[in-house]
Amino acid sequence: MDVDEPAVEEELLYRVVYAAARRHDRRIAILAVCAIAVIVAIAVPLIAASGQRRAAGDAGPQAAIYAAALERVAPDGATVDERSIPADVRRVLRDRVGQAVVFVTERPTTSTAGHGEQVIVFGRLVVTGVRASLPVDVRCGPLCGQGELLTLVDRHGVWGVVAVRRPWMT
Repeated sequence: MDVDEPAVEEELLYRVVYAAARRHDRRIAILAVCAIAVIVAIAVPLIAASGQRRAAGDAGPQAAIYAAALERVAPDGATVDERSIPADVRRVLRDRVGQAVVFVTERPTTSTAGHGEQVIVFGRLVVTGVRASLPVDVRCGPLCGQGELLTLVDRHGVWGVVAVRRPWMT
């Protein structure tokens, strides 16, 4: 029995180490599942909220931002690509600026646009609290235009441009 005793002890040692390793692996797996569950619980409402449609009351403040941008980019009136502004915001904006802005669905070509006629195309509006950032392209022809990134701030209910960055010009 003395000959088999070390083999039994060794087998017993392997079983104890194997059981401890399995317990450790199970604990790590449980922690990973809990971490994933927490991440999903936080991410799902955030993703759902970001995809929700704007409430009808949101159109007014956004229209004020677009109006401030138009005042900076084209104070005497402009032709705006209507596809770059959401329809509900466009309706409120049209009431604010009146006839000074013409909304078009197609950009004028060089043959139909008058010399120097500009078409304004807005990028994606990002509003964070009282700050907003709005990319604006002013196009005057196939090889003529400029892009600006406007930073706007709401000061007591009035939006105004506080910074302009011009990333491109042709």
